[in-house]
This record gives sequence, C-alpha cells and structure tokens, in this order.
Amino acid sequence: MNKLSLLLFCLLLSVFLSAQQGFKPAPDSGATPTNIDLNKLDFRLNRQRTAPANLSLYPRPRLNISNVQSITLPGVAGIRIRTDKDNGRIYAFEGRPNSLPAARPDKADAYAYLTAVATELSLDDPESEVRITEEITDELGQKHLRLQQVYQGLIVLPADARLHARTDEGFDLYTGRLQPSPQDLITTPAISKAAARTQMRRKFEEHWINVPPHQIDWISGPQLEVELVVYAGGDSPTLAWYANVRPNLKEHTSLFLDAQTGAILHENTHTCGLNEGLKNQTLGISSAPKSCLKHSGLSKSGKPSALPDGPTTASVISLYDLPVTINTFSLQDQFLLIDGTRPMFTNTGGEIDGLILSYDGLRGSPQRDDFDPNLRTSTNNQDWTQTEASVHANAGIAYQYFFDKFGRNSIDGNGGNVLSLMNINEMDGTRMDNAFWNGRALFYGNGADTFYRLPRGLDVAGHEMAHGVIQATADLIYEEQPGAINESFADIFGYLIEGETGDHRIGEDVVTGAFPSGALRDIRNPNNGASSPGQRGWQPAHMDEFVNLPNTEDGDRGGVHVNSGITNRAFYLFSSNSAVGDTRAEQVYYRALNTYLT
Repeated sequence: MNKLSLLLFCLLLSVFLSAQQGFKPAPDSGATPTNIDLNKLDFRLNRQRTAPANLSLYPRPRLNISNVQSITLPGVAGIRIRTDKDNGRIYAFEGRPNSLPAARPDKADAYAYLTAVATELSLDDPESEVRITEEITDELGQKHLRLQQVYQGLIVLPADARLHARTDEGFDLYTGRLQPSPQDLITTPAISKAAARTQMRRKFEEHWINVPPHQIDWISGPQLEVELVVYAGGDSPTLAWYANVRPNLKEHTSLFLDAQTGAILHENTHTCGLNEGLKNQTLGISSAPKSCLKHSGLSKSGKPSALPDGPTTASVISLYDLPVTINTFSLQDQFLLIDGTRPMFTNTGGEIDGLILSYDGLRGSPQRDDFDPNLRTSTNNQDWTQTEASVHANAGIAYQYFFDKFGRNSIDGNGGNVLSLMNINEMDGTRMDNAFWNGRALFYGNGADTFYRLPRGLDVAGHEMAHGVIQATADLIYEEQPGAINESFADIFGYLIEGETGDHRIGEDVVTGAFPSGALRDIRNPNNGASSPGQRGWQPAHMDEFVNLPNTEDGDRGGVHVNSGITNRAFYLFSSNSAVGDTRAEQVYYRALNTYLT
C-alpha cells in the first residue's frame, strides 16, 4: 500500500504555511556546568525530561497512491475529502463542517468535529473510541492533536491520525487514517499473556541473550513487551497479542500474534540503517545490523582536580585529514568525549544532562553477551583518534543543524542525550559494513567491502540522526512505502546537514569502488550512474520505475532503500526551483514531518 499522496498533500500544506513565517531565532544556549557531583553522573541515553510514548512501536495504516481521488462529501457540507478509490477509505478532510459553529479548538471541539464526520469514518462513537494522545501549538499559533483509536479499552492498530486547527475558529483539517469500528469482536483471548510471551521468547531463542541490567537502558524498552490489542491490518479486526521483542542489543522486532489461534499475523523490524537492503539479489545493497551501548565507569576517588570541571575544546585531525575542533569535558584531571556546550545542557544540583557522548564499541558485537563499549577518555585532550574526532564532531554538527534551523532541542525534541557508538563489528568479529540508528543511538561500523571509514561522512551522521527525529515526529513505520519515505527524509536531511548545496550525492566520502557513480545514492539522479534496475546503486526516479519487493528482510522490507529514490527526486525538483531553494525546502519538509505526516 502507499503513503506518497499523503506526503504530497502534507508538503503542499507546509509550503503555504512556511511562506507565512520567517525562520526562528535560535533559543538561548545552555549554561556552563559548575560544581559537578561525580556521584550523580549518569550517561544513559534515555535521560529525558518527559517520557513520550514510543509511537514507532505501533504500525501505521497504508494508502494506495494510484487510487487517490478528491471528492465532496454529500452528507457533510463544508468539507472535502481525499480517499483511496479502491476501498473508499479516507486519509484527509479539508475544511470545517458547516454544521459546526466557530469554536475554540479544544477537546470538545475535536470531538464535535469527529462526531460530524463519524459516518464517513465508520466510527460508532468517537468520544469513546478516540483518545487524544498529544496536543501541540506551533509557532504560528496553530493547534495539532494526535489521535489514537481504541475498542473496549484496547488499542486498535494500525490507526494513527491528526486533527489540525489552522485558525482560532475550530479544527478544519484531518490527516491520517482511523479504522472502522470493530463489530461484536470477542475481547477475551484463548491464549494467555504468559503463553504469548513464551511463544515469542521461543521464536527468538536462537538470538536471545539476557541483557545485563546496566545495558537495559541502552535499548528502547524491556526485552519483551506484550500487549493485548485489536489488529485491523487484515481482512477483518482480530484480537491479537502485540509484542515488541529485543532479543539482544542489536535486534528489535514487533509482531502480532492471533490471541485465539497463535498464528503470526504481521511482523516488522525497527532497524533504520544507511544501507540495509536486498540480500541474495543483484541490486547491490548490503545488510545492516542494529545495536546499543554502555557507559564506562569513572573514577570517583574524589581527589582534588587541577583543572576546572566543565566544557573545554580540543583541536584534532578528523578522517578528512583536516583539523577540527571538538567539544570535550574536563573532569577530575581527565577529559571525556562529551559535549556539554549545547543549549540542551543542564546542571541540576551537580547532576548534568543534555549531553552528546561518544563511545568506543571496541570492535565488539551487540549480539554478544560480552559487548562492553566504553565512554572515551583522554589524559591530555590531544590523543583522540581520527575516528573519535569525526564521530564526535559530526554528532554535534547534526544536533546544531536541527536546533538552529527548526529550534529542535535534540533528537527527541526534549533535550535528551545524543549518543554515538563507533568501532562496531559483526557477531563473527568481521568488520561491519554499515551505520545505523537502533531507536536509541547512532552506530558506526568501520566498513568492509562496500564502505570504508563510515564515521567520516557528515551526511552519514546526518542520515542516522534524522532517523531518530523521524521516529520522534511522524514515526513512519520502517517497511514498504512508509519506510521508503522514512529513508528519503533521512537522505534529504543528511544532504542538508552536510551543507554542500548542489552536490546531492549521499555517501560519496565513504563508499569504495563498489558503486560506479562514486556515491551510495544520488538525490538529483536516483538512477545513480546505473543503466537499469538490478545494478548496484540504482534507484527509481519516478513511480513508473517503482520496484515491488516483498516485505521481508531479504526484500529490503518492501524496498525501503530502493523506492526512496522517488521521493528523493521529488525533493530535488522542489528545492531546485528558483522560488524555493534548499533554505525554504528544508522548512517545508520539516514542518510536514513534524506536524502533518503520520
């Protein structure tokens, strides 16, 4: 199924709205740390000021682009809708029903709007079936609500939608998709939660390791979570156990288990890699793992320090063989690869937070129980390796891009720590030929056949950090066309973060001769120097070239790294218009991602 038309619709909305505003000034910088209490140091990744739901755990609805039509609803005067002609399902309303008076856009108005269009959405009772899970008022003063569907208290999946109020006279735009109300569904499972957990654990037994307590914080949740839901992604609603399984620090899989029969209904991964793709096929895209991390122990001897505790800098050589200044942290006569200079930094009673931290994976594998990465330290602040310099500098540049351009304070938008892990190998000890985002952090292999020195590429770091931003905003599920759009946004922001206007290549600084064009991908020309599908580096540039692939690991989860070329090319055509340019295009794309897409 397809979401490309929803993307186009949201981009058009963002074009109009971004033209109304100037760019935001940067908020004030963070405070300089003082009086650091060593006993309160905690460098876990998921130190968040708030604890938003991890929306990426829930799958998203699908849309068929070839069947899109715009019509006027005969029963709801004042609005137009966009539907899938195949099944008549609605994915957008435009306008406000004439039956509703102007009103303040609050919770009551949201339910009044949903009630007015309940028949068209096939909802029996919006007030009992729809929850408001998020409320945002943006810089234009417009209000946006995120909606979650339930049935008799159980979450309905896939279902995700937003309501928008573009004026102060009430909600006037709906995007996304809710499911028809289930009818007479039995909500008592034949398979118990304990039995479902046992079945899930058994399914992943070959890959399972008991993650040590000090590493649990480095994955995106408990190793095994099971929740009773209504699965609406099949022919009819089904009571199901929904599981998130993290058998080790590398893998994270979600799946639905029929709560009556035990059959697997659907399964998907949460991997977001630079180059995870087809296996045993000729498109020339290798596979990528996922992983996580650990903080190193620091001396807490309490001996007096000859250096003031807090941020400092070092001038070192990066993987470009050029000098670069990195932000480090002085603490009790040692220096740590920690950046505490960004606006997200806080120091509350000696407890520091809002940091960019870089770890050494010590050429270990997150699939092994002996994986034990260390936070990098130095005694002289000069002997940082080129890899350490590049990883740390690039994470800072990518953070600063999102902050300066959009006022976004870190990946999660809440000033959460940013963590990078370098020198990651495969489970068998061989070099990892990829970089990836695992839902919590950025990870870099050192390359093998397809890549070399992956931490070198600023666009690589930008791509992976963008995956985290996507997860925290539109949360596009990583499969089929939503996954291709996810990959495309990551490529686009990787290009923008690198800042080489006009050079639309991705990965040109890290690929080997395996790619004839000298780049992994090319936003301007997705065919990328190849003459036909199947050649290494080739992507479709238009829907006429769309590649239908199975939603399996061997099929690149439906072609997420292949079909992303279509929306990459769309960005190039849009941004290269003389009336737009990269500066306005990035505002449009970020607003669509952060405000409209689901």
